[in-house]
Amino acid sequence: MKSLNIVEIISSRKWIGEAFHVLNLSLKLIQKGHRVILITKSGWEVNKQADSIGLPNIALKMNGHFNIRDNLNDILKLISIFKKERIDIINAHRGHDHWLAAIALLFSGKKIPLIRTRHVNVPVKNHIFNKWLYKYKTDKIICVANHIKDGLIKNNNFTPSKLKVIYTGTDTDVFNYKLTGEKIKKEFNILKNSSVIGIVGRISPIKGHKFLLNAVPMIKKEFPDAKFIFAGAFVNQETLKDLQSLAETLGIKEDMIFTGFRDDIPGIIASFDIAVIASKGSEGSSRACYEHMAMKKPIVATRVGIMPEIIKDGVNGLLIPAEDSSSMASAIIKILKDKDLGQKMGESAYDSLVNNFNFKTWIDKTEEQFFQTLGV
Repeated sequence: MKSLNIVEIISSRKWIGEAFHVLNLSLKLIQKGHRVILITKSGWEVNKQADSIGLPNIALKMNGHFNIRDNLNDILKLISIFKKERIDIINAHRGHDHWLAAIALLFSGKKIPLIRTRHVNVPVKNHIFNKWLYKYKTDKIICVANHIKDGLIKNNNFTPSKLKVIYTGTDTDVFNYKLTGEKIKKEFNILKNSSVIGIVGRISPIKGHKFLLNAVPMIKKEFPDAKFIFAGAFVNQETLKDLQSLAETLGIKEDMIFTGFRDDIPGIIASFDIAVIASKGSEGSSRACYEHMAMKKPIVATRVGIMPEIIKDGVNGLLIPAEDSSSMASAIIKILKDKDLGQKMGESAYDSLVNNFNFKTWIDKTEEQFFQTLGV
């Protein structure tokens, strides 16, 4: 197979799942011998992360608001890139960058295939402009989970043949189950034999942290020494204050650990006895779940988004209804009481990840889709 010149474009401001996806995809494609021109939003997290690891990228304004000057400047820069760099394929990841790429293509006169990767299960608005964008200017839509594909067929009547499901995964070299959590337990003064239950993810209402908080008193009746780690950046201080206030009201303040942003997430997860995904929505693709699976952790997860696709209830984790603290407490207690069950679930989660959701499979399938779209 020949080496491709690929544009990966993402207008995300924050370091969210799809941003992580794009940076790792770009790095892995480069390692496979392709040339990737990464286009990021100037001054924001993806741009900064790419710079920090030495990944060349071109920063555009990508102003999400209607701004003729910024939008026009970005389109002109993209036209120049499409004309000068012999681009083979373009992969856009969010609505704004998708539109910029499509309009730039229209005025560049170039016939370069445009692929859209959909990371969220949010219906596309069925107005005439989106119909034009997806029907006439988009060659393929990669969905990072099957529920996203199903949603596009149901809500937008998209042709199934235009949609391709490619799951992502995580890097088992980084998220290595052989790591121990001793350092983290020592940092937070957690006793060696205390059970640790944790959530990894930004502190935001959609992630459902309060439902685990409300489950804590029930869990502590059975396991008084249990500790709870919430590892993630604070999206806003108001949410953090609400959670801390609730913890104080419930009398569990001393059992809660809010770490804030951490760059040692593998070590954090290594300290968990049980990993929880408490989201009440979202989870188009769950990077955290893949990471827990790689670390052989039993998982208690709400039945939202991708979770039923990657967690088999009772096999590699337990699925519970969203916004149900009682069910969450019962599931956590069940695993804490049955260590063998927890270990079996962790092993099964790891096997599932290695067989179905590993980086190599993800990159190989994405590369294959690029070539198929090109007709190579």
